Amino acid sequence: MWIKAFVKYKSPALVHCMLLFKHGKIQEIEMEFFKGITPFVNNSELADNIEILKTYKQDSSNNFCKYFIKKSVNKEVFLMYLNVSKLEYFKLQWQLKKYLIQSKDLKMEVLKYIVIGAIGFVAATVYQKYVVQNKTDENGKMEKTK
Repeated sequence: MWIKAFVKYKSPALVHCMLLFKHGKIQEIEMEFFKGITPFVNNSELADNIEILKTYKQDSSNNFCKYFIKKSVNKEVFLMYLNVSKLEYFKLQWQLKKYLIQSKDLKMEVLKYIVIGAIGFVAATVYQKYVVQNKTDENGKMEKTK
């Protein structure tokens, strides 16, 4: 997913760039003068642990962007202001796997309860069909069950 962004690094000027997000990481950065920068392939700190923060003051210093990514690279602050709409923001959060439903632990817990419920249902059905229906009373006659 390509996102329009503005980068502020070592200077007050904002540089226009495009960010490619895949599998929860920044895969590629394309700037005005540089193309094909791949922080994920180069094992850069920039690709990992991305958290998108909300900008509370939208003005010309951040090009009126609502969200930004703040990273520390080589002990210096690296800001990327994202020019995204609300829908693109939710898509990006989904891409970064920030929602609880995407958690592997939650999926395993739900699957565990479904399997336990299915085993309980089968056991209750077998018990009702074979054990309860074949009960006899003291005279050797079958009890009628509803």
